[in-house]
Amino acid sequence: RMLGDLKRDTGLLRRAEASLKNAMIVFTREDEPAGWAMSQTNLGLVYRSLARQESKSENLAAAIAAYRNALEKTARETEPLSWAVIQNNLAEALLTQGELTGDKTVLTQALAAIDAALEEVSQTQFRQQWTSAQNNHGNILLTRGELDGDPSKLEEAARVHERLLTALNRTEAPLENKSQERNDE
Repeated sequence: RMLGDLKRDTGLLRRAEASLKNAMIVFTREDEPAGWAMSQTNLGLVYRSLARQESKSENLAAAIAAYRNALEKTARETEPLSWAVIQNNLAEALLTQGELTGDKTVLTQALAAIDAALEEVSQTQFRQQWTSAQNNHGNILLTRGELDGDPSKLEEAARVHERLLTALNRTEAPLENKSQERNDE
């Protein structure tokens, strides 16, 4: 999938789609739920990549369906990180669909998915996933605020992104932050 995405080659992406569908013949929903869910998640990623290149609406709908399928066989209780990553991917696909259609209901679903993901990932334990989810959270709020003409949602989006930038600055430049903290004392 990544090679097809990088080369913007829909042929490679379509081959990845076919391979994943073939994998789901082996990794069935009933007999191999973890493998099936992983294949569904990867299929969602392929469809999101295809949506950037062709038939945006159709491929986004397929990505959303694949992520929802994967969530049916990924237990939050036993696989919280995988579950949160799928929720984040779902939120991102829903955000793109909401931006494309202007459908506020879809954006509400995106917000619910990202909120669920953020319940499972912490800044300290799963930094990369937390960063991605926070960024998506801010983007969803921004899009919803723009559609609603709601300054409070735009302000909330700005606060989310500011918190994210502050957290990234603390971890990306720890020596500078230590010096700043000493100067602030």
